[in-house]
Amino acid sequence: MIPLPSGFDVLRWPIVGRFLRWQHARTSLQLVMLGVALVVIADGLLAPAVAPLRLATILVWVDYRGLLVLALLAAGNVFCMGCPLVLVRDLGRRLHAPRRTWPRRLRGKWLALLLFGAILFIYERWGLWAAPRATACLVLAYFVTALAIDVTFSGA
Repeated sequence: MIPLPSGFDVLRWPIVGRFLRWQHARTSLQLVMLGVALVVIADGLLAPAVAPLRLATILVWVDYRGLLVLALLAAGNVFCMGCPLVLVRDLGRRLHAPRRTWPRRLRGKWLALLLFGAILFIYERWGLWAAPRATACLVLAYFVTALAIDVTFSGA
């Protein structure tokens, strides 16, 4: 890691800092990312299946993965604040409050690692980089699964 000068604070940057301090910054980023996710889903489900020309495959498997790595290295959790899954969860919980507690045996990182491994396996096994419809279904499954878990369990 590159050592930063003492007193380094992104919140003091003129434009970036002002935006990050704005009370609606998180919701704005989440709405933008939700819009991108909806475009990916619509493109993958509705457009012809010529993979090199589809946003569903290019944005998810080429652009987003590279951006994700760079953003996490450069900005850490600031990138995570724009996660649209949190926005969908919050909206879902306004309509239906969770009534169960997340099972103790499922707490920890092992389930996330298992699911991450499953996504890598699915990516390779079914060639998602060239399958816009399957990619759209995977993105949609992320949202549906996250919403179902979040409106069912608290502490998930």
